[in-house]
Amino acid sequence: MNIGPSLSENLVAAAIEAAEQGAWEGASVADLAERAGVSKEDAEAAFGSVGAVLDAFARQIDERMLDALDPDELVDVSPRERLLEALMCRLDALVPHRAALKEFGREARYCPAAATRMMRRSHVSMGNALDITGLAGTELQRNLRSMILAYVWLRACRQWLLAGKEKSTDAMMAELDQELGRLETLAGCLRGFGASAEA
Repeated sequence: MNIGPSLSENLVAAAIEAAEQGAWEGASVADLAERAGVSKEDAEAAFGSVGAVLDAFARQIDERMLDALDPDELVDVSPRERLLEALMCRLDALVPHRAALKEFGREARYCPAAATRMMRRSHVSMGNALDITGLAGTELQRNLRSMILAYVWLRACRQWLLAGKEKSTDAMMAELDQELGRLETLAGCLRGFGASAEA
């Protein structure tokens, strides 16, 4: 079944609204459809669970990240700076939804299925970041690097969300920069990205 962009966008907006209003826990696709003013039948046929709606939200954020980046402008900067720029663009797209993200994250802390799905989403998103920055390498390298970056990303996001409003995005990006630096030094994950991407 083809999912129209309006249906997907409306359900994602409803999920964000529900989370911001404290109505996310226990919400169903039918609840989101009612909140969005769309057909429950169409919504349930297109999305088997609220997790699938959050997958659509992650795809929207990835699209905004990709739209904000110009690969030509990343050619002359280091691999670490390229990734940091991509992650900054992704964070910028998420900032308006911080309150909702806290609710989504709370669910993941207590629900193994939700946590697994969140990790899978992050894995996909980090793969997209590697692709747009030209750092994916081989299929095996891309899979490994996206897994490592997903862990780094989720760890930084958790600290950002659990801290108060005083935790700025600049502070989060500084932490991400430190984490990427550790990967360069300790794991060599980023070292040679440019060479492997050109191979």
